[in-house]
Amino acid sequence: MKHSNLKIVIVGAGIAGITAAARLKAAGVNATVFEKSRSVGGRLATRQTRTGYQFDHGVQFFEAQSNAFRTELESGSWADNVDIWSPDGTVSDKKQKIYVGTPIMKQPIISIAEGLNVRVNTRIEQIERHGKEWVLSVEGENASINADMVIVSVPSVQAQEITKASKKLHADLSKVRMEPCWAFMIAFDQKTEVPFSVLEPSHSIFSKIARTSSKPGRDQTVETWVAHANPAWSVANLEINEQDAISTLMPAFLEQMPTGCPKPAYIAAHRWRYANVAQAAKQPFLADETNTLFAIGDWCLGDRVECAFESGCHVADHILRLADG
Repeated sequence: MKHSNLKIVIVGAGIAGITAAARLKAAGVNATVFEKSRSVGGRLATRQTRTGYQFDHGVQFFEAQSNAFRTELESGSWADNVDIWSPDGTVSDKKQKIYVGTPIMKQPIISIAEGLNVRVNTRIEQIERHGKEWVLSVEGENASINADMVIVSVPSVQAQEITKASKKLHADLSKVRMEPCWAFMIAFDQKTEVPFSVLEPSHSIFSKIARTSSKPGRDQTVETWVAHANPAWSVANLEINEQDAISTLMPAFLEQMPTGCPKPAYIAAHRWRYANVAQAAKQPFLADETNTLFAIGDWCLGDRVECAFESGCHVADHILRLADG
């Protein structure tokens, strides 16, 4: 099948899905991307409050271990929307360059998605095989969508739910294990005297604490922090409400601050139900029996931004090889 004749649908507009779509388009294959949320980017996210505070409550920052991703960040399609962050007094084992999206974390994905066919606020409920085509059901719509190939770029558990038509894919996805993460957000209208901007505590319910406001392109007239609870605490407290989460996370955060903090101007918590990858698929993408239905995401290789990027690249290249026969 020639490139121009391929009808490809991608479910999910996170890093992996948008990367795959962009790589396909560069080779002359146009894919349609469906995203259930109102914006692209997935966990490469920034919460922006009505009062102007910003919190990178998803991915805090990211690194590049491969030359391919480093090139993408420094001279490729991400380059105009990322910057290197050198946190003051960093208390962690980070030795490589630390990158952040600017002016918000998802800006690289927003920029890349502008040249693609993306439909937001559209939830794909089920994917079924009809003859030689895939038929996708859309929530709240009577009409269905047909495709020659489908790439599912969502958390592994959600991918399982909509790919039940493939026993192989369903079985492979069941081996992947993801864990939740509670994110705690706090803002101060006055600067603190905390000497560091990144902390990875060794004895705390938090795995990572970072000062969002110290990153390039952020408003530094206020001070905003995000603290990610560790997997054990997040799993044990998965179903509590936001206020109950705050009642524990707030004092735990203050315990990690070596200096006193002013009165908070804003406090919130957000639960990421699928955030950390406890057991990866250990391959860049998963495929069904027909080699036309694929599942991708960071969970294929790990839980880093780079893993999502690599997954999207690999599945796109695989599809292009199939099309070339």
